[in-house]
Amino acid sequence: MAFEKDDVATRNMIEDFVADDAEHYRMVMKHLGIIERMGYDNYLLEMLNIGCNKTQSV
Repeated sequence: MAFEKDDVATRNMIEDFVADDAEHYRMVMKHLGIIERMGYDNYLLEMLNIGCNKTQSV
């Protein structure tokens, strides 16, 4: 509808949303692949370790 009515603001907002959604999808799929290879428990431990390292370096 935004394309039909030449609503540039809405069209830009929708295009940004779709791009962000696609990026989020790729990130989720990447992490699901890591979980399949490492196992859920090891993945969680690794993520907690990464989070702890970030806060310690500040």
